[in-house]
Amino acid sequence: NWASIIGQKLVSYEVYGYEENTITETETISGKSITTIFVNEPHMVVLKFANDTLLGIANFYMSDDFKPTLAMGDDVWIIFDSENINSCVTSLNLVKIEVKNSN
Repeated sequence: NWASIIGQKLVSYEVYGYEENTITETETISGKSITTIFVNEPHMVVLKFANDTLLGIANFYMSDDFKPTLAMGDDVWIIFDSENINSCVTSLNLVKIEVKNSN
């Protein structure tokens, strides 16, 4: 899989995640609910190389069948083709997050 990428120039990238992600958790001791809202929360970057090869690098939860069910966790997924990248975006309802230039 890496042979098509080695030596290729990176020409662009796209970031996917959630524009807004609301997580509500219950504290163990008090039983109180705490809601946190994350804005522009990235979970996957898709790199495009000069030969039109795509490479996805994502932060997903471990999945034995390699079908992501949770867009967070301590696992890094390397995704080698556009079909699998699109499958991950669709199954997790990820959206393209616009990256603003800091200049």
